[in-house]
Amino acid sequence: MLRRLAEDEETYGEVAREAALVTNQMDYLGRDFLQALREASEVTPSPLLSDFFSDLLSIVESGGSVDSFLADQREDAIQDARSVQAEYLERVELFAEVYVTLLIAGPLFVLILLMVIGITGTSTLREVNAIVYVGIPLGSTLAILVLDQLGAPFRQRTLAATEPILEPPTVPDDQAAKAYAKRKRRAQLLDTLTHPWRLFLDRPPHVLTLSVPLAAAVVGALVAGDLASVGLSALFDTPLRTTVLLIVVPLFVALVPLAAFQELRQRRLDTIRRRFPNVLSSWASANRMGLRPSEALRLASERADTALSAEMRRVNDETEWFDDLRGALLRLARRSRTRIVTRTLRLIVEADEASGNLDETLSVAAEDARMQRELERARTRELSSYVVAALVSFFVYLAILLLINEFYFEQAVAVGQQATTDAELPVSLQSIDTAGFKLAFIHSSLVQALFIGLVAGKLSSGRVLAGLKYSLGLMIVTVVAFGVV
Repeated sequence: MLRRLAEDEETYGEVAREAALVTNQMDYLGRDFLQALREASEVTPSPLLSDFFSDLLSIVESGGSVDSFLADQREDAIQDARSVQAEYLERVELFAEVYVTLLIAGPLFVLILLMVIGITGTSTLREVNAIVYVGIPLGSTLAILVLDQLGAPFRQRTLAATEPILEPPTVPDDQAAKAYAKRKRRAQLLDTLTHPWRLFLDRPPHVLTLSVPLAAAVVGALVAGDLASVGLSALFDTPLRTTVLLIVVPLFVALVPLAAFQELRQRRLDTIRRRFPNVLSSWASANRMGLRPSEALRLASERADTALSAEMRRVNDETEWFDDLRGALLRLARRSRTRIVTRTLRLIVEADEASGNLDETLSVAAEDARMQRELERARTRELSSYVVAALVSFFVYLAILLLINEFYFEQAVAVGQQATTDAELPVSLQSIDTAGFKLAFIHSSLVQALFIGLVAGKLSSGRVLAGLKYSLGLMIVTVVAFGVV
C-alpha cells in the first residue's frame, strides 16, 4: 500500500514523498517494514503523518485489523478536512474585512482628504493619480495573491500532458486502419476550422489571441474616424466619453469573449462535478451485477447527462478498441481538469491495480467524490456572503464619488468664480483642478470595478477569470452612473 502511494506522486504530492521514506529505507538500507515505519514516524516533519505511521505500526505489531484502522483513519480525515475548511473560512472572513477597509474604504477616504487639502491651494492631483493608477491595482493584485495562498490546501495539480501513459495507443499496422485514421484527422481539422469556438471552450484564454487584436483594431477605427481623440487634453475636456471610447470599449471587446467562454466552460465542469458521483455509483452497481467493465461503463454513460455522457462514451470506446481502461481513465482525468474528477480517477486506477476489486473501488471513490463535492458546495455557499459584501462596498464607493462629483465640484466652480471679487473667502476654490479630479474619480471607479470583480471571482470559486463577469457588470454600472448623473 505504501509503495503504491509512494509511486503516485502526481496525485498525492508530499504525502507520496513521505511514504517513500518507508520504501526507500527498505530498498536501500535493508530495514524491515516495521523498522522503516518506526524511523519514518520519527523523521517526518508532519505531525499527522507521524501519528498515522505510529498508529499503523502499533496495529501491525499487535496483529489488529488494518482495514478497520484505515476506515477509522478515513473518518478522522474527513473531520480534519472539515476543520481545515472552517479555519480557511475564518481566515477568508478576516481577509475580506481587511480588503474592504484597506482597498475600498481606504482609497475613498484618502481621495476625499486630498481633495479637501486641495482647497487650500496645495496641488494634490499627483498623489491622487498615484493612488488610482498604482496603489489600487498593486494592492488588489497583492490581495489576489494572498487569496491564492489561502486557498492552496484546496488546489491539486492536474495531470501533465507529457506523461507517456496519457498518450493514446498507436494505430495498428493495417492499411484500412491507417486510411481511417487519416480521414479522422482530416475531419477533426475541418471541424476545428469550421467550429473554432470549441477550442476556446476547452482553453478560454486562447480567445485573447483574436479578441486583443480586434480591440486594437477598434481603437484604430475610432481614432481614424475622428470619433475619439488621443491625448491628455481630450481626457480632461471630455473625460467620460474619451474613457469609454478608448478604454472601456476596447476592454469589453477583449474580455467579453473570454468571460463568456470561461462561464460556459465553468458550467460544463460544474455539471460534471455534480453528476460524477452518481455515475460512479451506477458504474459500480452495473459492475457488481457481473457485467464487464466496458459494458458497465457504457451502461453508466447512458444514465449520465449530456456533458458527462460524451466523455464516458469516449472512455468506453477507448476501452473496447484498445483494451486500455487505465489509459482511458487517465486521459479523462487530464481532459476534465477538475480536482474531484482528476483525483478520483487516479484513485480508481491505482486501487483497481492493487486490489482488482473494481466495484468496491468504485463505491468508495463515489462516496469520496460525493464528500469532496459537499465540502466544495459548503465552501462556495459560505463565501458567497463575502462576495456580496465586496459588491455592496463598491456601490457605496461609487455613490459617494457620484455625490461629490455632482454637488461638490459644481459648487466649487461657482464659488471659485466669486473668489476674485470676494476678498472675505478664507480659501481659493479656483485652485482646485476640478477636471483632474473628475477624471481621477471616473478612472478610480473603473479600476475598482475591475479588481473588485476579480477578487469576487477568486473568493467565490477560487479562479480569477471567474470574476470577469462581475468586473464587466460593475464597469457597465459605473459608465451608466457617471453618464446619467
